[in-house]
Amino acid sequence: MFFTTTLILLLTVLDILVYYLQKLHEEGNGERKNSSLSSSLDKRSVHEEDHGDRKDSSLSSSSLLHNGCRSGSTTNVYTGQIISTFGYMDAEYFTTHRLTRKSDVYAFGVVLLEVLCGRAALDFTLDEQQHSLAGWAKHCIKGGNLSGIIDPCLRGQVSSKCLKKYGQIAYECLRTCSKDRPTMTMVLARLELVLTWTMRRGVISDRKKDGCESSGVTAASQLVVPPTGDAATLILKEFTYSELRTATRNFRLDGVIGEGSFGKVFIGWLDRETYTPQKAGDGFPVAIKKLNPESMQGFKEWQAEVNFLGKFSHPNIVKLLGYCQSNDKLLLVYEYMQKGSLWKLIRELGEALALPWYTRIKIAIGAAQGLAFLHTTENNVICRDVKSSNILLDEARMQLYFIHDFNAKLSDFGIARLGPVNGESHVTTCVVGTQGYAAPEYISTGQLYVRSDVYSFGVVMLEIITGLRAFDTKRHGAKRNLVDWAMPFLSDRKRVRRVMDPRLKQNYPLKAAQKAAKLILTCLTQLPEERPSMEEVLSGLQEINAIEMKPRKSKTNTIKDYP
Repeated sequence: MFFTTTLILLLTVLDILVYYLQKLHEEGNGERKNSSLSSSLDKRSVHEEDHGDRKDSSLSSSSLLHNGCRSGSTTNVYTGQIISTFGYMDAEYFTTHRLTRKSDVYAFGVVLLEVLCGRAALDFTLDEQQHSLAGWAKHCIKGGNLSGIIDPCLRGQVSSKCLKKYGQIAYECLRTCSKDRPTMTMVLARLELVLTWTMRRGVISDRKKDGCESSGVTAASQLVVPPTGDAATLILKEFTYSELRTATRNFRLDGVIGEGSFGKVFIGWLDRETYTPQKAGDGFPVAIKKLNPESMQGFKEWQAEVNFLGKFSHPNIVKLLGYCQSNDKLLLVYEYMQKGSLWKLIRELGEALALPWYTRIKIAIGAAQGLAFLHTTENNVICRDVKSSNILLDEARMQLYFIHDFNAKLSDFGIARLGPVNGESHVTTCVVGTQGYAAPEYISTGQLYVRSDVYSFGVVMLEIITGLRAFDTKRHGAKRNLVDWAMPFLSDRKRVRRVMDPRLKQNYPLKAAQKAAKLILTCLTQLPEERPSMEEVLSGLQEINAIEMKPRKSKTNTIKDYP
């Protein structure tokens, strides 16, 4: 296991280096007047400080890009003389003296090869065709002989899948035309994927050898590594872009089933056994999310989805079937949830088909089961974006147009985080989420607890019983925020009916509605430590579901205080 551990360490160092280099490249997109672009990036420029932090040195010869230069753009800097290190310098810079961010990408590709091959970028003691590592390695990779150039001490320690992906990253960084090279954001995404695979293989191998368990490692950019156990062995299919383009009929607009700042979601069709693309209506439907390639947040969300959903298997969590990472294209393939989101169903069904009380409670139970699973000690995941539009529903069983049952599943883990233990908080410098659902302590301090999700779930339960949106700008004043408006009614048993969805026409047990109101109140408590756990919420919902409705005449109730 020594060499596997060494490889993981090397990949982690590279991961940190590319993270900081990508940050340098991104500075030109912000408010700063200049951004650094290293023209002397080589392996010797990476050193370790006494405190263990990885640093990118040798920036004294860096050039400055003018404000407005975009990552991956053709904007460049003309240098009167060449300032670089032979072996790391791309031919385009040598012949034109024009330096771009893609010049760094080329140099980093050489560093990747040095790590893999265990030799210097230039070595004149070798045969002439091997003097230049970049030229020799590109020839071998193109010829399918990647295993022939790997450092002998790493042979047998790297899976063919990891080796192929790593070689592909390096090869694309070394493309002759700078426009064809990936951005450092894309390099970061692909390198962290290799790191994940390598660590997973190392952890599983270690477990087989020693019979012990490990929880994995977290890289500098908050890469989440799946823990050991059955879930860690889940296999995701790596799709090609061509396959997903065929499955969606070239991403036709009439196949869009969802859209947001992240990009678009298309319906596609795959063979049930082989996952190969099929014609529309053949095979089985899948949801294919195509993320915005220009968004750094989009990349982070793609990475989080692969890391989180790739390790979990639960009947109340949407299943991730595979992913695609091709040049600047990031896609995810999920099981298709025929009925869409909970919120869509609540609002779009007319009065005649309004969701019955017990159906609503069963949906809440399903979502609670999924969230309770994520909050267990072994998983300890904070979703950060629990909301009704992220609770998806599968095909309903219907008879005579009356809905009998749904299976609710949690989706969208793009901003999820591994939570702290023993009730402690996780501090984030960037508050993200959806207005109306975020817990007060998270909004005011950035402190995130597992029970911050419980608050959000309380808001979802309030939406379920009222049929109203958590936050709606079409409403006026304090009524815009559902929680603020509903709190006085929830705390008064005699006024609970005032918040109930009028489309229910009082077809629910009053005792059950009162218990639901009390449960929601506990979830919405200001202090996170005073909120129940999701296991306790689940138990409360099951008790509510067990309360039978006494036979009586239905009576229409209208809400006068809340439009």
